[in-house]
Amino acid sequence: MKASDFTKCLHCTKGVLHTGQPFFLRIQIEYHGVVINAVQKAAALEQAFGPIAAVLGPDDDLTQIMDQGTGLLCGDCMLRLTVPFALLEAMTPAKVPA
Repeated sequence: MKASDFTKCLHCTKGVLHTGQPFFLRIQIEYHGVVINAVQKAAALEQAFGPIAAVLGPDDDLTQIMDQGTGLLCGDCMLRLTVPFALLEAMTPAKVPA
């Protein structure tokens, strides 16, 4: 990351290195909305044709991105907040940088 990419912590609004811990999280968030018509169409095809509906019907997007953003969490907030901590636990060791 370049110096210009650094922002304040999304939670505590302090600098991401304010505690002296040399780690932080950079997170990307996408807020999705369900496209009701597409879901209803896919459900109807599945009811009519069963498992082969995925092959017969179009592969339409069932959600639409409503908003998205990127932000940083300092090491202190990363360890205190339950959502980012759960995300870290869910990551496989192969995805965690050494």
